[in-house]
Amino acid sequence: MSDRVALVIGPTGATGGPIAAALARHGGWRVYGMSRTAPTYKAPFTHLAADLTDVGSCRRALAGIEPVTHAFFAARAPFREGGVEDVEGNLAMLAATLDAVETPSLEHVHLLEGIKWYGMHLGPYPTPSREDDPRHLPPNFYYDQQDLLSARAAKAYWSWSASRPSYICDFAPSRARNLITVLGAYAAICRELDVPLDFPGSVAAYSVLSELSDATALAEAIAFLSTHETGRNAAFNVTNGDSFRWCQVWPQLAQWFGMPCGV
Repeated sequence: MSDRVALVIGPTGATGGPIAAALARHGGWRVYGMSRTAPTYKAPFTHLAADLTDVGSCRRALAGIEPVTHAFFAARAPFREGGVEDVEGNLAMLAATLDAVETPSLEHVHLLEGIKWYGMHLGPYPTPSREDDPRHLPPNFYYDQQDLLSARAAKAYWSWSASRPSYICDFAPSRARNLITVLGAYAAICRELDVPLDFPGSVAAYSVLSELSDATALAEAIAFLSTHETGRNAAFNVTNGDSFRWCQVWPQLAQWFGMPCGV
């Protein structure tokens, strides 16, 4: 029998999937993934179907499995790119999940956050960003989720952690919302049309300092934070650590695809 029982909430997403895969690779884990829709591929977890906004649905999904020792919350309410995301919807999902998963066996809950914590969706934000930077004016659903999580943990027997990656990238051709997939498709279209590889963003974005978070490295970091004393009750920025500017990388991409670099 596995020593630890993991529940990944949102296991088919850009981060939930790699988290489940990392835990499965490590061994010593029985890995479950809970979401509304089951994956259409062979997944490294046992799927549990549940409405994440309904605590009753979550409890019914968990009723037939071993008590969860570690929960990894990587789900998000429906949203559009840019702007403020749904605070109430995201908070409700986390609350319902905590209500369902909280048993005497629970040891740790990890919350996936992101650089919207620092206000990147509102405009220029401080770089490098520090975990103890002051919060920007709300709304920001990450703030509400972390406040809920830390308050619940303070009254309980389990600990929490949070990770704040930058733009997550992964080799995932079937996932449209992924930087590598988008760049590959865009370059293929430009090459087919026999046009230069123009940078699709703004002038400012072309020269600003950027950073990325590899999905596999992020998942490994999350597994570490959730099982070591140094990861208890704190949030951590998790990035590749190799800052870059698109103006330096873009010509290399064009060369790699064998096409002229645009502007």
